[in-house]
Amino acid sequence: MELHGTWRVRPAIANVDGGTYMMIMDDDDALHLYRRLDNTNVEDMGIVHLENGGRITGYNKVEYGRGQPGRGKLRLFDWDGDGDLDLFVGSIKRSSYPEPENGLPYRRFLKKESGLQVMYFENVGKDKYGKAPVGMFAQPKQLQIDGRDVYLGAHSNAPEPCMLGDTSQGANIIVGCEQGRYMFFERSHITFVE
Repeated sequence: MELHGTWRVRPAIANVDGGTYMMIMDDDDALHLYRRLDNTNVEDMGIVHLENGGRITGYNKVEYGRGQPGRGKLRLFDWDGDGDLDLFVGSIKRSSYPEPENGLPYRRFLKKESGLQVMYFENVGKDKYGKAPVGMFAQPKQLQIDGRDVYLGAHSNAPEPCMLGDTSQGANIIVGCEQGRYMFFERSHITFVE
């Protein structure tokens, strides 16, 4: 199939049950899953769902026409150690996950709370609304450091969970930001806000 998506998106790639899957943001700016068939073909596995059955989008209606769609930096990683792949999404400060009216980080940005533009979606189990084998996800939480916002610039923050540093509590995270820098955050300092 011909594969379309929004611009400036880093897809998430994962091996699940012997298959290779790719998550991107589709033409509607919704997270969408595809299964690799061979080097040039994929199978459409449908949209990625929240636990309430809703889809996950990243744009906000107010800023939609100003180059805001897309830009999500996606990463699947078992953050909580339960064997299921959780989802991290790095965004720009005007992105709105999981929906355009009241998502993160946009609703916090409107209140002048501009923090780390990385959202964490916990995998909460089998997708009962579709056939996506990566599971379905809880509402997002925005990362903070020691309960405080850390602002790394307006453009996309690109998260990468890693096994560097002290991993006694689990993986840490590296976040790439617009100045070309990589910021390292130890798990013991990572907190979340909804």
